Amino acid sequence: MVRLRPTSPREAATRLRERAAKEPDTVAAHLRSNPKEWRTLATADPHDAADILEELGDDRAPGLLALLTPDQAGELLEQMRDDLAIDLMESMGASAVAPLLEAMSADEAADLLIPMDPEDRDEFLASVDQAIAAEIRGLLRYPVDSAGGIMTTEFAALPQGMTAGEALEAIRQIHEEIDRLRYVYVVDDIGRLSGVISFRDLVFRRPGAGLDEVMMANPIAVNPLTDREDVIELAQRYNLTALPVVDQRRRLVGIIPPDAVLESIQSEASEDFAAAVGAGAEETVYSPVGDSVRSRSPWLLLNLVLALIVTISMTQFEEILEAVPLLAVLLPVVALLGGNSGAQSLAVTIRALASFDVPRTEVGG
Repeated sequence: MVRLRPTSPREAATRLRERAAKEPDTVAAHLRSNPKEWRTLATADPHDAADILEELGDDRAPGLLALLTPDQAGELLEQMRDDLAIDLMESMGASAVAPLLEAMSADEAADLLIPMDPEDRDEFLASVDQAIAAEIRGLLRYPVDSAGGIMTTEFAALPQGMTAGEALEAIRQIHEEIDRLRYVYVVDDIGRLSGVISFRDLVFRRPGAGLDEVMMANPIAVNPLTDREDVIELAQRYNLTALPVVDQRRRLVGIIPPDAVLESIQSEASEDFAAAVGAGAEETVYSPVGDSVRSRSPWLLLNLVLALIVTISMTQFEEILEAVPLLAVLLPVVALLGGNSGAQSLAVTIRALASFDVPRTEVGG
């Protein structure tokens, strides 16, 4: 039995996670016999609770997810590593996972289903409510590294004819369903984006003012196929925490929320660094060995060819090296200094790319 001193949920989750790595059966039994404690942990700190599930494995985790509400269980699935979340979902089965997917926002559910094989993905979506499944499929059709691939369809959009007072009351009602509100978007009669309003501007305006007086007209927007790098550049250049996504007729179809912008910045920076040193852009510490070998082989092979060329060239100077042995001693020094200066230049360049100090077109040609 796991005994814990009275402590905060975060500290309890950390201790259980460490214990689960050594005694998974004991921790699983403890949480099953203390469902209230498990629900508290899952609500207070979903990330650490997801780490506990990862340590317990897909043979013990389904029973613990069954003790949670669909909202809680879905949040934990979203926080898990993609490969482990997929294994867990497959072990639970489509019928058991369907309520969890329905409780999530469409973009969160799509993020979980993207790494799956198309056949398995269709099996899970077949068990989900048809209207929700159609919304998820709509997001899945966009490339992962596009604005449509990272956007959410949950946003606050109000008609242009409203007053500021009416808008505030509408937002209070919307907030009960959407918890990631940063901006309020104003649309016309057919859903075309007309403007955007920050909460601050809305609160300090007189209640009778029309939204067309409060909003910033013609806000910056992207289309669903805009590359993720362009989204990041716009967000950083204009200091935006969220970006609206519009279709060809400028109808508002979604927004890119702040957490998606931040995750995209981190992903692009890590991909740039990995690609710059010859590793695969998608490679992680959890990637299979075979995938890592395939992604690194071209760069390693190129380095091997260049090294052989240098070695063969050195054989042409055997007589000089024999006459002046000190030159042979200096060879590794030159190689070391060259490697270090190259690594330093690479670090500076990657930093410039990640912060958009240098446009990618100037670096990439």
